[in-house]
This record gives sequence, structure tokens and C-alpha cells, in this order.
Amino acid sequence: MNFQRNSDNRIAILGGSFNPIHYGHLAMAKAAYDSFHFANVLLMPNATTYYKENIPSIKDTDRLSMLDLVVKEYSYLSISDIEIKRGGITHTIDTVRELEKEMPDRKIYFIIGGDSLLHLPGWVEAKELFKKVVFIVDHNVPSDCPKTASSQKKMRDFAKENNIDFWEGKGVCHQVM
Repeated sequence: MNFQRNSDNRIAILGGSFNPIHYGHLAMAKAAYDSFHFANVLLMPNATTYYKENIPSIKDTDRLSMLDLVVKEYSYLSISDIEIKRGGITHTIDTVRELEKEMPDRKIYFIIGGDSLLHLPGWVEAKELFKKVVFIVDHNVPSDCPKTASSQKKMRDFAKENNIDFWEGKGVCHQVM
């Protein structure tokens, strides 16, 4: 894969609660930006994650303010508040459908941590997501890096079963769907 910055209509999204944003998020965004040559990476804080409903969260306005501070320091980052504006429980498929309506000519790339890869089959309408989105899974972030051979094998088996290409570049492993 040979990507050139600004060469196409791709949109890279790093979603999450950002409760709060931390260096792991920034490392994933930077790795995707550098490896795939995106024009920028869109940070997309969610309203309420269905599996984190009962976990206390920083107020939406405060999370957005923290993200504002971050994007001032990193020119390749920007923010989308569409999930917060929509409110309620966040499902990625709903966001993807909304983005497709707003930007029908854009190809969506969704950046997730390695800890999420094995949970993807359980996401709402996961098979539809696999058709609509290219997932970039960064499993070289210290907080979720697979530490055992069995974790690596599970990730590779999942990738193979779901027709996911596996490649390594610039010292960071990615799974690309």
C-alpha cells in the first residue's frame, strides 16, 4: 500500500471516551497518520459507550475542552463532536451511517486499539461495519499490546477468519480491515 498525504478522500477517525485523552491515544493517532499518510486524524469523543454506561465520565464540555488543547499542539489532529451532539448510547455503525450521509465521497478509516480487535465481532452490526469501514488496529500501544504468543495467535486467527490483511510498518504493527 502506497499512500500519499492529501491524495484522496479518506477520513481517519480515532473514536473513544477520551475520559481523559492520554498519550496512548496520541500515539495511535500519530502512528496511523505517519503510516497511512492521512491528511489528518479526526478525534471523535463519544457520548455514552454501551459497555461503559455505569462508569463515571468527565463532562462532555470538559472532554471537548481537553481535546481542543491537544489539537492546538498537534496540527494533524482535529475534532468531531457529532456523537456528543447526537447523545445517548454510541454505536459505531450509527456514526458511520451519519458520516456517509454527510460525506458520501469519503472512505472511512477507523483507528482502534488492539484490545478492541477481539471484541469487534460483538459490535452492533459488525458485519455491516466490515463492509463500510477500513479498520486500522494498532496493537503496539503499551496499555494494550499483546504480551503473549496466544494473544498474538488469537489476533492473527481473527484477522484470517475475517479476511483482514496483516502488515507491519515503521515499527508499529497494524491490522488493516
